[in-house]
Amino acid sequence: MLFVGVILALLLIPPSTKRLVERAFSGNADARAAGIEALLAEDPDRPGHTLLETPRALVRLREKGSRAGVNPNALADVADALRSIGRLDPETMGSTAYVRYLKVELDRAGWSRAACLAAAAAIAELPTDMPDDSADDTEREVAALALDLLRGRDAGVAHAALLAFVTFAGSASPGTAQSIVAFASDLDDPATARDAWLLCGLLGLSDPNSDVVREGLPQSVADAVRFAVSRAGGAPDAVVEADPELAPLLTSLRVGRSVGVTPPEAPTDPILEQAYWPGPRWRIALRVESLGPGEARDAALELLGEYDDHVRRAGLLACGLLSVASEEIALIEAADDDPLNRRYARLARLMIEQDDADEATRLTQAVVSMGSAGMVPVDDALFALLAAGRTEGLDWLFDPLRPRRSLDEPALAWDEAIRPRTPDGLWPMLTRFMDPVLDIPPNPTAGSPRATRLHSDAMRMWWLIHRRHLAFDSRERVFRHAIRQ
Repeated sequence: MLFVGVILALLLIPPSTKRLVERAFSGNADARAAGIEALLAEDPDRPGHTLLETPRALVRLREKGSRAGVNPNALADVADALRSIGRLDPETMGSTAYVRYLKVELDRAGWSRAACLAAAAAIAELPTDMPDDSADDTEREVAALALDLLRGRDAGVAHAALLAFVTFAGSASPGTAQSIVAFASDLDDPATARDAWLLCGLLGLSDPNSDVVREGLPQSVADAVRFAVSRAGGAPDAVVEADPELAPLLTSLRVGRSVGVTPPEAPTDPILEQAYWPGPRWRIALRVESLGPGEARDAALELLGEYDDHVRRAGLLACGLLSVASEEIALIEAADDDPLNRRYARLARLMIEQDDADEATRLTQAVVSMGSAGMVPVDDALFALLAAGRTEGLDWLFDPLRPRRSLDEPALAWDEAIRPRTPDGLWPMLTRFMDPVLDIPPNPTAGSPRATRLHSDAMRMWWLIHRRHLAFDSRERVFRHAIRQ
């Protein structure tokens, strides 16, 4: 009787979550359905949550979904179960399994254009460092899917796939990046081929000894080939002779510095006098910072106390950059008569380190909205975002994931909203906050539309590569390359 009792007790013990996950990935549809149904039952230890959400179940799920040869139907059924509880994302499913699931969804949708674009967008948002995934496995899966999207698809899908792969795999192995970029550079679509060649140069994938541009290429693509070869250190002498319009930019890429551009000397006039001059307010803030800690603080407070609103706005940016006068800034934001002053106070408050992450996010969204709507100058808004360690401003400025169909489209905000305000554009700002990662020289031929567009597109691709692989040093207020764990 005791033996029978033990057997009955064992039969009544519910299967472990590990066993249930095993069933959920079974090749047998009935067993799979039973396992998933059991996993979706409420966790007795956490009311309001399912067994599928327990850490043990999720770890096992990621392990099973990341294995080679996983049953595609099981992967789709598990993804549907995660979707039903609002947890279908790469962090929960594991990035390797999630990319495999994207392929299953594409097969389900017949690789329609909408499904392909959705898959490309999903690749672009994949986590770049998942501790419970094999980075190599994920990279291989992403590269394989990107190649599938590049082959035989329309131009918009191919371009989106290229951009998505690069933003995910900015730190991918050279061999993987080479296979994707080389394939894309040979496509007939000029917009995709141009960006692929720019990426060849920026990722160091070009042949430095090649100075030959294939005949018959559209000019936009040929320009990008010249950029890539020059960036690789090739000798563009023939290019210089044949195309003097691009020569200064290509030469600056070859030697790693700007040719023909001398940074203007900093004015020696008193800061208060400079603050009355027309021009971007962020430049005055940088000049204040350059004075040194004590003198800079006094100068920032002096500007903030001036009667002239134009000067006070420079003072607000300077105080935000130096993290001083927080109470005065809050008072201006709440009660100043001038709405533009209140907006600048919001920029300053963003720069002062926030203990409340939700408040910092809210302020960031407000600043991006103000800049994009023209409620404050774009470059002053971007200055505040970079000083606060927020990259959303550069995402808006370069719009790196939007495929461009031709060079006749409207110019980037970089050219449209900023370059006319200052001859050297954003360069002093970018070098202040991004110097450790900024490896493109400024454009020495700002008067040439072709060179300007080539440089702007190269900057856009540069941001695409680096945007998800940076860490912000809040003490120095500077972006550095993130250390991959």
